[in-house]
Amino acid sequence: MNTTPLRELLDVYVRSWGPIDWSSLRNRTTLPRNPEFGRVLLALALIEGDSQVMRRKLSATHADRSAVLLEFIAIWLAEEGEHSRALKHMARLFGTTSLDCDRRRLTRDLRACITWPVLHAARLIPGLSATYCALGAMQESIALTTYHHLAALVDDEGCKEVLKRIAVQEAGHMRFYRHAAVVIWGTNDYLTSERSVELSSRFTRSAFNIDRIPGASHWLLDECPEKVSYLMSARLRGLTANQSAE
Repeated sequence: MNTTPLRELLDVYVRSWGPIDWSSLRNRTTLPRNPEFGRVLLALALIEGDSQVMRRKLSATHADRSAVLLEFIAIWLAEEGEHSRALKHMARLFGTTSLDCDRRRLTRDLRACITWPVLHAARLIPGLSATYCALGAMQESIALTTYHHLAALVDDEGCKEVLKRIAVQEAGHMRFYRHAAVVIWGTNDYLTSERSVELSSRFTRSAFNIDRIPGASHWLLDECPEKVSYLMSARLRGLTANQSAE
């Protein structure tokens, strides 16, 4: 598999990568108390810290079996970890140091008993790397929108600036994912409308856009696995959609 397009995307991304600068907040010990806003920041810090769990899940599914994706994920983990530390510190400044998560612990453990075996079984499903990139683009879009919104709500200039920097970094993650993702859709899909596919295509860019399979329904991997495999391989080789469909 030729991963040259992905390598080029990564080369663009690494030109500006690095932990965000939140040094202006490190020596501050308090802000006007706002526990509600602090809880939001702490919840986001926990989500950012959950990237380590996501990394283990990717490894379980073998969705990261690309040298380029592995290199990107290593950088992504470092940046997400710094986001988590900055958000936790800001939450403390606003007077929030913990969240009540105990009531979810039992259900979370029960879900894990099911989730991990399923993730290992998912190795048999082709196209997981593309699925991960499409999902990643959507999640990062939500993240950057959230941080921009929070930056507009907070009065403290130091916190506002750090939240904007996190948003900028999330935008960089989104750009990598959305250029790497591909949408493949069956024209007779009775569950996903063409309008939904067009809206989803906003999360993909460049040579990786929409490939349509005429006459296919929702279950593409069951109906035409060879066609799906060929289209994905063709995209990675840099062919156009029209060339791929011939």
